[in-house]
Amino acid sequence: MKGAGIYATLILLGLAICNLQAQTYDSIVCDTGSMTIRFDCVPTINGHELQNGDVISLLSATDAMDEEGSLAYNSDSANVIILYVSTNDFASPESNQLKFSVHSQEFGCSSTNIKLRTDSANISDCLLSVISFNASFHSLEYPAGIVCLTDEPFLPVTDLPDDSFTLFTEDSGLALGESGEVQPQNSVPGIYTLQIQTTYCLEQDSVQLEIMAPPFLDLSDTLQVCRGTSIGTFNQSYPGVNVYADNDLTSAYLSTISASGEYIVNSYDTPCPAVDTVFIEVLELPEFFIDITEECDRVILGTIPVNESMINTSTSYADAEGLVRSNEVYEDGEVFLTVTDQNGCTAKDSVYVQVKRMELVAADFIKEEADCWDNGELIIEDQTLNNNVGMFHYRLKNTLTDQLVTELDNVPEGLYKLQVLDERDCMAELEEPITIIQKCLEDYPVFTPDGDNIEDSYFIPHAGSVTIYNREGVPVRELETPAYWDGRDGAGNILPMGNYLMITDTDRKVNITIVR
Repeated sequence: MKGAGIYATLILLGLAICNLQAQTYDSIVCDTGSMTIRFDCVPTINGHELQNGDVISLLSATDAMDEEGSLAYNSDSANVIILYVSTNDFASPESNQLKFSVHSQEFGCSSTNIKLRTDSANISDCLLSVISFNASFHSLEYPAGIVCLTDEPFLPVTDLPDDSFTLFTEDSGLALGESGEVQPQNSVPGIYTLQIQTTYCLEQDSVQLEIMAPPFLDLSDTLQVCRGTSIGTFNQSYPGVNVYADNDLTSAYLSTISASGEYIVNSYDTPCPAVDTVFIEVLELPEFFIDITEECDRVILGTIPVNESMINTSTSYADAEGLVRSNEVYEDGEVFLTVTDQNGCTAKDSVYVQVKRMELVAADFIKEEADCWDNGELIIEDQTLNNNVGMFHYRLKNTLTDQLVTELDNVPEGLYKLQVLDERDCMAELEEPITIIQKCLEDYPVFTPDGDNIEDSYFIPHAGSVTIYNREGVPVRELETPAYWDGRDGAGNILPMGNYLMITDTDRKVNITIVR
């Protein structure tokens, strides 16, 4: 039985055991055609001696016996049952041919299921000596737990002779048949008390039954699943049900469903499962190619649809550890793409990405410093350039002012980085800085910070720091160098024309003249 599988036994087994104590009786003389059963022991019931007046009865005998017999037990006299047989050819019966009952005044009921053992040395045509007499209470087993409305009618399982019991209930919602069987399909869900009536010994005469209705499966007539969906994923969308191929509930999990069709669903998280038939439509997964676009410093990933299922799709990206990432990849590594279509079906693919940044590894050049009349010049003789596309050209970037110099034959004094750009405008930069200095008047430089864009600043190529003093020896400016000095003091005030002394942190002294 679904949901119950466990049976409750309503009886307590008790034994009435005759002790094998030798007793002396007067000789018993049997009439022809009769048989005497003699008990050579003291019966007990449930560990207690049989009380005087308790009745031991022979319920049935062989076909050769035409009358039942019984005795009222008396502990002070011989206990015999005399039976009349219909033929003189009657042979002594075997133990299993006789059925007894014991009616106890203390327990007020009958007990059968008796096993007896006879003394073959004291068997004659008219005498059967019983030296072992074991009785047990009857059993009546009933389904325990929950009974489902969909269960078939049933009766308890019992060993009572001739099914000698009656079932009845005072609860109107529990339906019983003519034979007393419970009819779940005609009952109302609820908890009921079922009464058992019998003259035989049972430990209790009632049992509780719970009638439960299967849950309502609130499923659509058609369920859509994506091809390859696992049973775990299916249960997230339709919790509490399993899918089967036929009414025999032979497993056919979604991982084995290859085509749309009719299937059986069965709720599994309730004592009374519900069964329904649904049409499962297997949806195809989106198909796509991975689109790779190489940029200067990154790779941009995308998807190219193959079929119509790619309409209204969304794509997510993750790295090997499953961490979410953008479709713009800046480092080499494997990227996992998950494409989800409008039906929620997902397809996955991966690609190993190599970011091919353009690199200016080295450059051989000739440098000419600036003089008092001309700017400096940089001549590139050779270079090592990786991952460029097409033609390329050079430029210099002033690291102090961010000024870009595209004419390498006219480079003002300053600190620069050599840059190269290919036809994509991808840029690579030489790590080594390049310094252009003004060689004339190196120890006695002159500049004119008057705003005419000609010699408005003085470039200090020294790497470290400098302090500038006026003619009175008062410091007017401190600079971290390389740097440009614009002829102002530390507060931003324009200094007057004249001579100034610059002393580096290496104690080199340079006389500087400002002309306005």
